[in-house]
Amino acid sequence: MNNIDNISSFVDYNFHPFSKIQSIKRILLIWVLSFPMCFLGKNTIVWIVIVASINIVISIFFVLLMIKYSLLKTSRFLCDGISYFYISIILNLTSYRLLTIGVDGFWYLSLIFIFLLCVSIVVFAGLVYKYIRTGKYKTNSIGKASVFPFIGAFSGILFARGFIHDVIQNSPFIVISICLLVLSFLTGICSLSLLKAICIKKYKLCNTLNMKYSSLPSNEK
Repeated sequence: MNNIDNISSFVDYNFHPFSKIQSIKRILLIWVLSFPMCFLGKNTIVWIVIVASINIVISIFFVLLMIKYSLLKTSRFLCDGISYFYISIILNLTSYRLLTIGVDGFWYLSLIFIFLLCVSIVVFAGLVYKYIRTGKYKTNSIGKASVFPFIGAFSGILFARGFIHDVIQNSPFIVISICLLVLSFLTGICSLSLLKAICIKKYKLCNTLNMKYSSLPSNEK
């Protein structure tokens, strides 16, 4: 990806300035969504300690962005990318813990669910790379590929069905778990905002709000 104009168009695509209020809402959303998962199944105290520790770190980081770096473009992308990725993980684990309530020894299903989430993100990252190379962000002609999250969700449930027959005979559990996995994969796609932060640093694009990109060597503009 050596076309600075295409990369800059990707970074600026649907860009909205960093919002302190939105960041506060993200912090609250993370705390609200993460704790119900801790009370599903066993080892509640362990899950609470782990989740609370991660939540505190993310909250401190977001507060730092709000206080010191609110005028930087990367603050927006870091806030979006980290919050969406973490929420996708929480939704993913909630789906897993819901399916395995009252069942021991199926921790590896969580790894399968996380793996499918990562595959979904990688697939969309490949599409983003293709769109940048072909200049689609400059022409606002981005295609839709929302089928992947649904494929991932149903694949995850099929894997689970092969291991925990008794649990997933419960239809409400199946429906809720599928919905959570779909939401997890859809939210995971939004974490690709982190790529924009990487592009700003790697290609020395302007990190402030008053210029399109920073001064580059004449052979790179």
